[in-house]
Amino acid sequence: MRSASMKTLFMSAGLIVWQGTAAAACPQGTLDLSSTYPQGLPGSDLVKRPACGLAGTIQQNLTLSASNTYLLQGAVYVGNEVQNATLTINAGVTIRGSNGRDFLAIRRGSKILAEGRADAPIVMTGFEAGKTTRGQWGGLVLNGRSTLNQCKDATAAVCENAPEGGVDANYGGNVPNDNSGVLRYVRIEYPGFEVSPDNELNGLTLNSVGSGTTIDYVQVVGSNDDGVELFGGTVNLKHIVISGAQDDGLDWDFGWTGKAQYVLIKQSTDDGNNGIEADNNVNNQAASPRSNPTIANMTIIGGSPKKGDGILLRRGTGVSVFNSIITGANSSCINLDDAETFTARLVKFEGVIAKCASSFADLATDPYAVSSLFNPSGSNLEADPMLKGYAVQDENSPAFSTFVDLSRDSFFEESFFAGAVETLSGSSADWTQGWVKGL
Repeated sequence: MRSASMKTLFMSAGLIVWQGTAAAACPQGTLDLSSTYPQGLPGSDLVKRPACGLAGTIQQNLTLSASNTYLLQGAVYVGNEVQNATLTINAGVTIRGSNGRDFLAIRRGSKILAEGRADAPIVMTGFEAGKTTRGQWGGLVLNGRSTLNQCKDATAAVCENAPEGGVDANYGGNVPNDNSGVLRYVRIEYPGFEVSPDNELNGLTLNSVGSGTTIDYVQVVGSNDDGVELFGGTVNLKHIVISGAQDDGLDWDFGWTGKAQYVLIKQSTDDGNNGIEADNNVNNQAASPRSNPTIANMTIIGGSPKKGDGILLRRGTGVSVFNSIITGANSSCINLDDAETFTARLVKFEGVIAKCASSFADLATDPYAVSSLFNPSGSNLEADPMLKGYAVQDENSPAFSTFVDLSRDSFFEESFFAGAVETLSGSSADWTQGWVKGL
């Protein structure tokens, strides 16, 4: 006869499904790892928290409290195509992974409710506290039912695709306002893993995530691939920090049409590629819906020895960039590739300050000069933004005189400066304080 506390792992369709009742210290639906880690997971916490494992597919609603520390046991999924679930992560929770194949993926229809606070962020990180090596675990993947333009079956009534990185899920659909949950005050540390060439796990991967999802105050630090990558979708982002990525900071493909405000991208000085690398669709550069997001109050700080660009726009993507700063890139601030990117004429800059080794990658073979994109509005400058670290603080900075009105779109907050962060009005204006690390 089994006792009520007995726990069993069952293999079902190649997935591990946890059943049974966990020990009192760990919530039901998690593994009790107290015998493996009697002192809690290794780290620098003054209070040793009981270690609980997350494994297989979470098929029922689960809440993680900060009284425990959680260890990913390989690929962990929330919900499936038949049964949805919600993973609630309370403020102050730490989730760890011990290798590159440890990742957390939210399947379509399921949700993650990760609501931290500035004084108690939710941290997803590697196994060993204090270790800053890139690629210690896989990363976080959200799969939604919003739109995209890359279909694994072109004859299907609804376009959907399979994720990169070996994630066993589908994404895509026709629900632009789809809701995958909330990420607020979440720090994703040292993730990223190359499963195979051109098939990687990023820090935060957003696959056809819809505009009903809230992503606000999120940092990805030290990713072994891209910091944040979006494959299609309509999700909006606000207060995003991407620092120290080995590849690109922000990357999008397959028709992302969302919005973003207050985006700080700080490339590493030891490695890394472009601040932004953006595509529509490599197979059909005019595919619809076309990648064409709107971004405001962004700061890109380059410095990679790989001579990456601040912004590289390719394969037919569009973008509108307002009230932003691009500086420090060892190549160019702005580069356009591929004829479709030029001929679509969906690239716009207003209230933008550019200062790099070269402001623009103008080539004689381009249909028109990249620099000509700065001329029509008259609101852009090639000038030193006079940053102090990552923030605009000097009252003489052109960032306080070069900006445009964004009130025509209710998503964007009114700001009177270019760039992601200003501290001239006082340190309290720095929204990165208290929860961001490594800047």
